[in-house]
Amino acid sequence: MKKRKILLLLIVLVAVVGGIVAYRMLTDRTAEGNVSQPLVSVSTAEPETWQTHLGEKLSNSSYNSYRIQYPPDWNKKVTESEISSGLTLSKGSYQISVGQKPIGGAECVYDKNFPEGESIFIDLSEAPYVELTTGIGVLRRTNFPTSEYSFAFCHGVPLPGGYLSFGVPTLVGSIIYKLPQSYDPAILAEMDKIIETLQYQ
Repeated sequence: MKKRKILLLLIVLVAVVGGIVAYRMLTDRTAEGNVSQPLVSVSTAEPETWQTHLGEKLSNSSYNSYRIQYPPDWNKKVTESEISSGLTLSKGSYQISVGQKPIGGAECVYDKNFPEGESIFIDLSEAPYVELTTGIGVLRRTNFPTSEYSFAFCHGVPLPGGYLSFGVPTLVGSIIYKLPQSYDPAILAEMDKIIETLQYQ
C-alpha cells in the first residue's frame, strides 16, 4: 500500500514538473516570436563627424567607384569577391545596401511611355517615389510593387534636351533600403541624407 502511494506520488510529481517545463518552453517560444524591433533614434552627429566609405571600382566592371558618408551610429559591413562587392549600412532593423554585381539593367518607366521593341523595362507608373539630388545625379527612391517595406533606386541619366532617362541599377550599383514594418519616417529621412552624400570617386 505504501509502495503504491509512493509510486502515485512520483507519477503526480513527474506530471507537475513536465507541465511546468512544457509551459516554460511554450512561453519562451511565444516571447521569441513576439520580439519587438530594437528602438533606434535619429543620429545627432554633425555631418563633419560622419564616417566615409570608399567603394573601389572592380576590374572589368562597368560600375563607377564611389564614396558615401554616414553617421557613426550606423554599422558598416563590406563583402567582396573577384566579380562583386557589397556595402551594407545598418542601424537596428534599418538597412542600406549598395551592391555591385554583374547583372543586366532595366529602364524605369514612370509615365506609361513604354519603350518599343525588345527593351527591358519596369512599369513604375503607379509606384510612389521620392527624388533625391546626389553627387552622382538624380536618384528616385521608389517603392517597388514587390514590397511595402523596401525601396530601390533608379538613376536618372541625362539625355539631349534635358530629359532624364531612369534605370536600374544605378551607375554605382544596386541601391536598396530595407525597413521594419512599423518604420520611423525620421529614420527613413536620415537614410535619404546618407544617400545624398554619394559622389563619384
